[in-house]
Amino acid sequence: MILEINKILRRNRKILKVFNPEGKTTIRRKYLEKLDFDFRYHTHDFKTKNNNIYKFCYEYGYLELDNEKVLIVNWQPYMSKK
Repeated sequence: MILEINKILRRNRKILKVFNPEGKTTIRRKYLEKLDFDFRYHTHDFKTKNNNIYKFCYEYGYLELDNEKVLIVNWQPYMSKK
C-alpha cells in the first residue's frame, strides 16, 4: 500500500514539474487529468492568509481555481512553518 501511494505521489510531482518550469503557471485541470494526475493524493498543505489551501506533492504545489483551472507553484521558503 505504501509503495502504491508513493508511486502516485511521485507521478503527481513529475506532472506538476513538467507543467511548471518557471515556478508559477496556470493550466486547465483537464490536462492534468489526461496524464492521470490523482487529486486525492498530496504530501502536505499550505494555507494562505486568504484561506486558500495549496496542496503539495513534495516541492510542487497546486491550487484549484473556480474556473476549471489549476495554479501550479513551487514551494517557497516563506511557506515553512515557524
